[in-house]
Amino acid sequence: MMKANYAHIVPFLTQLTNNLHRVFTEEIIGEACEQNPWFTHSDIEFALEAIKEQFLDIDKVVDWLDSHSITPHTEPKKVGVICAGNIPLAGFFDTLCVLAAGHICLVKPSSKDTPLMMALCSFLQCCGAPIELLHDNQEPDAVIASGSDMAMSAIGSTYGSIPTLLRGHRSSVAVLNGNETEEEILELGEDMFRYNSLGCRNITLLWLPEGYDLERFVLTLQPKRDIVSPKYVGGYRQAKATAILTGESVVDGGFFLLQHSPTFPTRLAQVNIATYRTTSEVEEWLSANDTHIQCVAISAHTPLSHPRSAIFGQAQRPTLNDWPDGVDTLEWLNRQTETKP
Repeated sequence: MMKANYAHIVPFLTQLTNNLHRVFTEEIIGEACEQNPWFTHSDIEFALEAIKEQFLDIDKVVDWLDSHSITPHTEPKKVGVICAGNIPLAGFFDTLCVLAAGHICLVKPSSKDTPLMMALCSFLQCCGAPIELLHDNQEPDAVIASGSDMAMSAIGSTYGSIPTLLRGHRSSVAVLNGNETEEEILELGEDMFRYNSLGCRNITLLWLPEGYDLERFVLTLQPKRDIVSPKYVGGYRQAKATAILTGESVVDGGFFLLQHSPTFPTRLAQVNIATYRTTSEVEEWLSANDTHIQCVAISAHTPLSHPRSAIFGQAQRPTLNDWPDGVDTLEWLNRQTETKP
């Protein structure tokens, strides 16, 4: 028999799983790509498969809820979810968290991702889920929001009187050991270039052991040029032209640039690289820059651990416990929305 703390969420997820491609039809996907030229059909399909694999697996969801002792609230709160639009369905996980916590979810889709999030909300409404759209004149009991630092500042001011969980810009890093196979490098390429490198979990800084073979690395990554959009290619050409005009020292990867710097790049289509002698040097850097890091990608045999790590190829397939910014969203919801005496 299904436990009471699952009954409020599992039926919705089951119906969504069974109807995923009836909800996100070719027409809806086409509308999403037309609205946001950074989206590609391939990216949206990738996002849907990742969601199905990680967020709609009932066994995984049950284990996830078990670890948090979630029970439906007798007086559910209205929690706003203000979505980012840098990658397809960026607001899915927060929507899931609010519904799983037993609250009413008020969704505000990004103007860059309206067709997909509206299709999701409409379907869940039809299934009876407590989900609505968030309007500008509403003041919910709490808000979760993701986006640029500037947007988070504005949202923080707008909702300053209620609990807010605001996620600004972060970047991700990979640590290589020099013994990666071509298959592992290609998997890392997925983490680097999927979604046109626009996500917080996209790898934009590489830590390499001294003497690393960059030529082999660049050649191995060439098939990944097929997953980027024309918009990205335009950004690469602009970045390359700028580098030539300013005399910057870069390695041209054919559809991306490599530049030596132990910092995160500020322009599209550029990946920075830094070298190390011992992994302790990398660990010190990771610790010092933790507030700017979303994810650390490592190969299966790299002797390094990090609380927000992912094996090459999995950075864009976060699990239910890969909390953005390391904040347990379910725990935050329970703490911020509990009924005060």
